[in-house]
Amino acid sequence: MPRYNLECVVLKSINYKDTDRIYTLYSKSKGKIAALAKGVRRISSRRSGNLDTLNHISVGISESTSGYKTISEVKSINTFKALKRSLAKAVYGYYISEIVHKFSLEGHEHPEIFDLLVHTLANLNSHGKDSRAVVAYFEIVLMKHLGYELSLTKCASCGKNYSMEWSRVKFNYGLGGLVCDSCGGNGFDISKETANTLYELTVPNGRQFVVKDAINDATDIIKPYVEDILEAKLKSVGMFKDVL
Repeated sequence: MPRYNLECVVLKSINYKDTDRIYTLYSKSKGKIAALAKGVRRISSRRSGNLDTLNHISVGISESTSGYKTISEVKSINTFKALKRSLAKAVYGYYISEIVHKFSLEGHEHPEIFDLLVHTLANLNSHGKDSRAVVAYFEIVLMKHLGYELSLTKCASCGKNYSMEWSRVKFNYGLGGLVCDSCGGNGFDISKETANTLYELTVPNGRQFVVKDAINDATDIIKPYVEDILEAKLKSVGMFKDVL
């Protein structure tokens, strides 16, 4: 029976039998996997806390010849305690973990998505960072990694570079991005502040300069795009829509 170690983030878990639990993990080297932790629901279990949802962990896996995976040992790398102490930040954390779970196929390796997930959880865990901007950046970059990049630095129709000098800005879901004042067609008008916020979310260090009054409008534009690509409603959005 092969044994190996993985660096993972815990996405979710479900109870199994009387004392076991099946965990969905997103690993750096093997993508999304499911693994059984035997006896983890016993009061005496020392592994349970290390396997909390959203934890960044190092986990030992034993795999049978049929591919059945069992967790043999686990060590916490980061439990993101500050994130979990805040209801709003915890909701954002569960939201991004749900997105990764929904978009990922088991066994498909995407180390860049793993790094993005860990980086985003660390930013949510930090003080002084706008959680809405952190999550919006995550959504934008994730879409890019998955091949659904939003056009937020140039016109999605003609390719003209975005500028605050555009007299009018539209957003077109069909084209997947901003549409400049020179291009007609469908779409809906958005404010220059919202357009600039969307642009700033895509550039290095841009999240430091987003227009705070416009970030809600920007996130309201991005989330429907994510759900449309996913072709499914996210449970966390429905349960915590006042936060997200």
